This record gives sequence, C-alpha cells and structure tokens, in this order.
Amino acid sequence: MNDHCHAGESGSATRATIVRDVKERAKANPFSSAFTIAETQMVAANRAPNPRSIQLLGRIGNRHREQCRPRHPVDLEFELQMEHVPPQFTVGDVAVGTLRHLVLYTDRQLQLLQQAHTWYVDGTFHVVRRPFVQLWSIHAFVRVDNAVKQVPIAFVLMSRRRRVDYRAVLTVRHQLLKFFHPQLDSSV
Repeated sequence: MNDHCHAGESGSATRATIVRDVKERAKANPFSSAFTIAETQMVAANRAPNPRSIQLLGRIGNRHREQCRPRHPVDLEFELQMEHVPPQFTVGDVAVGTLRHLVLYTDRQLQLLQQAHTWYVDGTFHVVRRPFVQLWSIHAFVRVDNAVKQVPIAFVLMSRRRRVDYRAVLTVRHQLLKFFHPQLDSSV
C-alpha cells in the first residue's frame, strides 16, 4: 500500500453521498425537477446550497435518468409510451393526413380553458427536435384571489406549421370542451 503525501480532500465523502442520493432520487422520481432534488439533497446534508453546485448536481441527476427515457422518435410512426408521460396528463393524438400532433393537458387545465374568455397562443421552436417542429402552447389568464396571471393551459407538439394543422388541433380541443361541458358557447 502506498502512503499519501497529503491529507484527503475535505468533504469529499459528503459530496459523493450527495451525488449518489441525487442520482437515486432523480431516477426514482422522473417527473420531478432534478434541480429541486439537488437543492433538497444539499440542504439535507447541511451544506449551504450554492447555484453552481445545484446546477451541476441537477445536470448529473438528469444525465443519470436519461438512460431510463425512451429514445427520441426519428419519424412520426412511433408508439407513444404512456408510462413516460406524467399520470395527470391526457394526450390527444391529432392526425392531419400522414402528419400527427400531440396535445397534452390535465383535467384542471381543461376546466381553466373552458372558463377562459380569451385564449392566447405561443410558438416555441428551439425546444423540440425532429420529427416535431414546434411546441405550441395555449394560454389564458387565471385569477386566484386578487392575483391574475397568464398560465399555459395546453401544450401541442406540432409536426408541421400550416393553418390546416392549427385548425385541426383547435377543432379537437373545441370538441373535447363541448363533450365535457355541453353548455359551452359555440364561439370558443
């Protein structure tokens, strides 16, 4: 056995324990933020959370659970694996010819959408990969006590950005609202 000429690094055992715990909890809780898990583990270990450490630990947690995720689809002929979708979400699969768009929402979001007087939409392009080209979100203003905030109500992974595609998604959304809320005004 070789003798070391310096003392061991202070706190390395604690850091290793934190990293191990972040990896385990990130893998066990796939729908929780890895950064929140990292911060919780730092506090539990009586370490002052600093933003750089939390960012690094969050990335470690996300990288560790990446192996549990399904492979990203290369075309639109994929089967959606529902065990990888948070349980409170419903997924609508809207076909337009050979293309498809995935609509994600919760029952609560559907209620908020039904109550909203006006819908707002937003398109984000840089967070999706082929075969999808856009994350389209539908927003509405929601009042809680005296606070009013605009919140996302539904998310749509779009595989094309043409008028016919947006109409198909909104038609499905409207039919769904009428099914759950028959008193819905036809002007929505």
